[in-house]
Amino acid sequence: MGCGNIAVSDFPETMRKQEKEVEDVDIDDRESRNAASSVDFNCQYRPEEFAVDFLEMTNYTPESKINYKKARQIYLKQFTFLRAEDVDHTYQYMFLNRLESKQLSVEQIEQEQLSCLQFIKFGYIFYRFYQVLQDPRLVLFYYLDDNFNSHVNFKQLKQLLRIHFGIDVKNAQLIFQRVKAKNGLINQVNFNKLLAILTASKTYDPLSSYFMQERDQEHMPENFDRAIQPENQDEIFSDISTKRQEYEQAKKFIEDEKRKQKAKKKRDAQFETE
Repeated sequence: MGCGNIAVSDFPETMRKQEKEVEDVDIDDRESRNAASSVDFNCQYRPEEFAVDFLEMTNYTPESKINYKKARQIYLKQFTFLRAEDVDHTYQYMFLNRLESKQLSVEQIEQEQLSCLQFIKFGYIFYRFYQVLQDPRLVLFYYLDDNFNSHVNFKQLKQLLRIHFGIDVKNAQLIFQRVKAKNGLINQVNFNKLLAILTASKTYDPLSSYFMQERDQEHMPENFDRAIQPENQDEIFSDISTKRQEYEQAKKFIEDEKRKQKAKKKRDAQFETE
C-alpha cells in the first residue's frame, strides 16, 4: 500500500526499546521479497479499502496518524461481529509482552495513534479474527503478513516472538533452529509448528486470556476465506487479477499524494523565503 514493511518505528516507544535490546538469532534467513509472488487465492481482504479510509481521515496525508478511537469505530463498522473490547484487547496483545501483562485502561489505549501501515495491518488481523480466536498467538503472525498471503519474514517474526514471550538467546536458538525458512520466509504451517514447540516448552502467554471471553452468536466471527471450486477458477483468477490491480492503483495513489504534499511544502518554503 505504499506504506512499507514493518520496522522498529512501527512499534510503540516501549516496544521499540525492547526490540533494540534483543540480540537477533540468525539461522540462514536471508531477507527476500519472494512472498510477493505467492498469492493466497482464498484471501478476500482488501487493504486498499482501509488505505482509502485512512487517507480520507488524514486529508490525504499518508504520513499522518489517526486517533485510535476513530480507527476502532471503523473496525467495528467494517466487521460487525467485533466488540469494542475485541479491538482493545488485540491492540494490547500486539504491543504488550508477558512481562508487561497488566491490562492498559481504555483511557490509555484511546491516547494511541495509528499509522497508515498499522491501520491496514490491524484491519487484516480482524479479517482473520476467526482464526485468532482459535489461537491468539496468530495475531503476531498476521501482523507481519505484509502481502496477505500467509508468508512472513522469519527474521522479523523471531524478533517479535522473542519480545512478546521474553525468550532469551539460548532458548531462541533451541526453538527457532527447528523451523527452516525458505528465502527468508516461513508460511503459516511452519508457524503452527513453532507454536507447538512453544506450547511443549511451556512458554506461558497470559495475554491470550484477553480472547477467552464467551461470545454470543451475533459476535461470532466469520471465516472469510473461501474454498476454490474447480468450476469457478476463471472467476477467482479474474478476481485475484482485479485485486492486484486495485492494490497497485491504491499504492500509486498514495505515492502520488506524498509527492504532491512534498512539492507543496517545498513551494510554501520558497514562498516564505521570498
